[in-house]
Amino acid sequence: MAGAGSLRFGARRERGVTHFAIHARAAHGVALDLFEAGAERAFTTVALERDQSEPEPFSVWRTELRGLPERFEYLYRVDGGAALIDPYAPVLSGGEVWGRSQDALGPGIGRRYRGLVVPPVASPATAHAPRPAIDPARRVIYELHVRGFTRHGSSGVARPGTYPGIVEKIPHLLELGVTTVELMPVFEFDETENPRRDPATGARLLNFWGYSPVSFFAPKAAFAADPSPGAAARELAALVDELHRAGLEVVFDVVYNHTAEGGGGAGDPAHSWRGLDARAYYLGDPATGRALDLTGCGNTVNLNHPVTRRLVLDSLRHWVEVYGVDGFRFDLAAVLYRGDRGQPLERSPLVEEIGADPLLAGRLLIAEPWDATGFSPAAGFPAPWLEWDGEMRDALRRFAGGLEPDPRPLARRLGGRGPQGGRLPAGRAVRFVACHDGRPLADVVAFARKHNEANGEGNRDGWDGEVAWNGGVEGPSDDPEIAARRAREVRLLLALLAAAPGAIQLTAGDELGRTQRGNTNAWCQDNEIGWVTWPGPRPPAAGAGTSDRSARALAAYVSKLLQLRKRLAPLLTGSSALIEPLRASGADPSLELLALPSFLMLRTGGGGEEAWLLAVNAGAEARRFPLPRAPAGRAWRLRVDTARGPGGEVDLGAAPFFADETWQIEVAPRAARWLVAEPRGDVPA
Repeated sequence: MAGAGSLRFGARRERGVTHFAIHARAAHGVALDLFEAGAERAFTTVALERDQSEPEPFSVWRTELRGLPERFEYLYRVDGGAALIDPYAPVLSGGEVWGRSQDALGPGIGRRYRGLVVPPVASPATAHAPRPAIDPARRVIYELHVRGFTRHGSSGVARPGTYPGIVEKIPHLLELGVTTVELMPVFEFDETENPRRDPATGARLLNFWGYSPVSFFAPKAAFAADPSPGAAARELAALVDELHRAGLEVVFDVVYNHTAEGGGGAGDPAHSWRGLDARAYYLGDPATGRALDLTGCGNTVNLNHPVTRRLVLDSLRHWVEVYGVDGFRFDLAAVLYRGDRGQPLERSPLVEEIGADPLLAGRLLIAEPWDATGFSPAAGFPAPWLEWDGEMRDALRRFAGGLEPDPRPLARRLGGRGPQGGRLPAGRAVRFVACHDGRPLADVVAFARKHNEANGEGNRDGWDGEVAWNGGVEGPSDDPEIAARRAREVRLLLALLAAAPGAIQLTAGDELGRTQRGNTNAWCQDNEIGWVTWPGPRPPAAGAGTSDRSARALAAYVSKLLQLRKRLAPLLTGSSALIEPLRASGADPSLELLALPSFLMLRTGGGGEEAWLLAVNAGAEARRFPLPRAPAGRAWRLRVDTARGPGGEVDLGAAPFFADETWQIEVAPRAARWLVAEPRGDVPA
């Protein structure tokens, strides 16, 4: 038999024969229980045989069966122990109804899952809708939670909280101007595993986000509108196809760094991996044998063990081959740079294999380049990997919030400096100002402190170091001046994000002023805290968010901003000059006013004929800037002024030109202006 590269695991059918193969390293015997779909008892149990020809460290058990029904369920038992699901099962039964707990085995144990064999979702990848071709310089990623995106009654969709619900919102995505939809975890997870309750209301809390996989291959069943076992696979494939038909890329947020099995204690579930080969699948302390927890979730996957590397690579190929996805965002991806004792590695075999895999070629590979301990690989992730730019997020927030008066850290990021202290180019960065972790954008400017009491952990959870401020009042305020200031700061943050080179990312609902009411860790909030609230004929929700009118105006602003970004994309990757030091008019020329939270940045492209100017003032007073001369044959035209009221911030039409003799421009407090050098002949007659 061929070596490990040709191993095929799972249950697969060929010409009437169903082949079963599973890795179980320390087993003396492996049994296969087969069930008719939905039946309580197995209709047969079959003993597997160890394949003695497979190379170390694989220990493969196999059997072949004829005459099995078109649909059936199955489980494995190792040495007569507890039932285990197949790590390679492409569909699982048992999790079809969201939040149902009566089918759980008990507190901390979770649901009972089985592998489910059904007719294939699709034939070869050519059966899918064609993948869109997206210019990397114009890529705008939109991060959303499948359930939370449309679960609220205001969404107006026929099947809220489901894969088809997203399809109904495609017009919103297109109008907004995003290019890429990133789905938060869609691998099967057990939302009922959370034992906590809201201490104020007694309401049961769930694992809403799903960063706790039960499988690396099976889609989340409870996100399907059809509760029938196996329906999720069809609906998720249909969602990917519909997004592709609309010209949108699809990225999956994948969690390979830890699983739902915890640290292996008496109260932790053993769904699959731990019962098959804990040493291969998980990192352990060499001295104590206990699970290493570098993720904050009880365990850490041993991602550079050959068995686990194979599992992850096969999982990624599965989502590409069967569902046609365009890429992956890897949660806590620094774990990919951990060795078999948890030690940091200079190179990651798995990272390099993923990047070189022919089937994954051309797919987006996005790393969250840290883990829960704060470790990041020293040299960053190699090409073609992209990285989340957390440094940019923090620099942007500190500057816009008046917390960092020195303009240079942010200006250099906007000028093209990438992550890893500038070692990576901007084209390898994914820039963002808010994401699912932490506050939504509206709460960044309204809550200086975290308010996670509803999570049932005494407000101890969540990141204490997140950069945020409140404008003088914590949380909701009826003061019109505070409301206006917050709205202006949100517009400023979005404009600066849109001005950044590299891919940028928005989080669902930020374009509508979504609030989490100060909660910075909404992983367990399957309610209005975690859901997107859509504009409609109803009173505004309590919290720091916006009214329906303001929500629509903000969404229109984001849409126009992204249209302008798309138009100016070639300039975003051109050369840049930070005009510094900024000096006050008439001041001592040697006086560098770097304490002023403001800067002027000029970007040029097209041989110097095209130019774009960004003037930013995060201070509390208006600021005047020198206006450089426009390139020959062109004049400056104001395209963005974030200080203007709702609806007037971005001008995509025939905006007036500045006169040639204009030598200064003024920028209002906590605002930015974009100027574009355009030929005067562009003015309509």
